[in-house]
Amino acid sequence: MNWPGTVSIAFQAAGLLLSGALISRFQPSSRKLAGWNVCLGFLYVLVLVIFTQLGCSPGKIAHGAEEDGGSWNLSTSCNAPCNCRVNKMLPVCYKDADTVFYSACHAGCASFGNTTGSDCSCLPSPQATVTLGTCSEGCYKIFLIFLAVNAVIKFLDSSGRIGMTKILHGNNGTDLGSYATHF
Repeated sequence: MNWPGTVSIAFQAAGLLLSGALISRFQPSSRKLAGWNVCLGFLYVLVLVIFTQLGCSPGKIAHGAEEDGGSWNLSTSCNAPCNCRVNKMLPVCYKDADTVFYSACHAGCASFGNTTGSDCSCLPSPQATVTLGTCSEGCYKIFLIFLAVNAVIKFLDSSGRIGMTKILHGNNGTDLGSYATHF
């Protein structure tokens, strides 16, 4: 399920409905509605800048070297006989060394079932295993913070839409408001 998209749409709808009800009930002036939208614009940009700083480390990236032209060669001596394909990334984690491989094949794993790979030639011992996914342990908490902040900002951002529509379509004391949508 696409949680960020679902949460965003739900909170945007709630913001639209609540702001429509509040604007109908309290009838704020066009100046106040426009001021609210300016504040929301600054807040939205601030949150987007903060979002660029959110993240977590996936772990060390195993093997490979950058070649001329910016491409990345993931083949090494331990996985060369495997003829691994690179058209689909399916990262696996070797937790003991906090190392991420592009796929179980790139870890040199002879067998991979469910979420665990074993008998991997690129690992220090034959008994070592890799698990599906990256090595990032604390990312779930960061994801929840992102989801919560995203929900609040989408709610607030959508709360300004009804007011702007009211301003642009002439409910501001002049007959020219509907022309503003075209200029």
